[in-house]
Amino acid sequence: MVEEDAASPHLEELPAMTVRPMPVWLLPFCLLPLLMAGCNSESNAQSSFARQAMAVREGRSEQIVVDDEVVTDEQMALLKGLSELHVLHVTQSTITDEGMAHVADLNKLEDVRLFGAAVGDAGVAALAGKDQLTFVNLPDARFSDEGLKTLAALPSLTLLRFGSPNVTDEGMATIAQMDQLKSLHLIDVPITDEGLMHLHEMDQLESFYLDGGNVTDDGLSALVTAQPNLHFHYGQEHIGGGSHEHPE
Repeated sequence: MVEEDAASPHLEELPAMTVRPMPVWLLPFCLLPLLMAGCNSESNAQSSFARQAMAVREGRSEQIVVDDEVVTDEQMALLKGLSELHVLHVTQSTITDEGMAHVADLNKLEDVRLFGAAVGDAGVAALAGKDQLTFVNLPDARFSDEGLKTLAALPSLTLLRFGSPNVTDEGMATIAQMDQLKSLHLIDVPITDEGLMHLHEMDQLESFYLDGGNVTDDGLSALVTAQPNLHFHYGQEHIGGGSHEHPE
């Protein structure tokens, strides 16, 4: 087979292509999709809480329920003046006492659930005087027995769920004074058998969930004996009473 000569017309070089610069007037149209994508991404990441707060402010809603972003103290400032807010649910947050201060004047609150909120005594104090508040869920709190007294003074509170390493058996004595309480869930609260004994006379209590703590089998058995109708869960185990819907 005869090799083709390097000068063969079949191997002629293609003519060079001329690259022309894009007209300046086209640049905005090319960049617009990228700019809009960036703006929409930032908006979607930050707008849920703000949008719902605005809806309450304009009288179009009575609740804020956010599960798609981490709410901060700075965002909590948007609650100022939302006197018609009834429900506040946040499933991810870095809220502290500083952020909780913004709910102090929201006296129509009925349901507050704040996950990730490291709320101390000062933060819980912002819930004082809310006579319509029926459900409080603060699973990552840091308040003490003193802060618990604020919650115990809420006249309509029927469902209480919280976690705090600073509540003791003395705090359980405060809970025992809450005659209206129907459901209680404690998460890693370092109570002992002595603390459980304060629940023995809470006849109105319908359900009790205990995760963690420093209780013994004897303490658990004593509570089941004293409250045979109480729906009682310890950890993942149902050890007393009938069925009951678990509060979230």
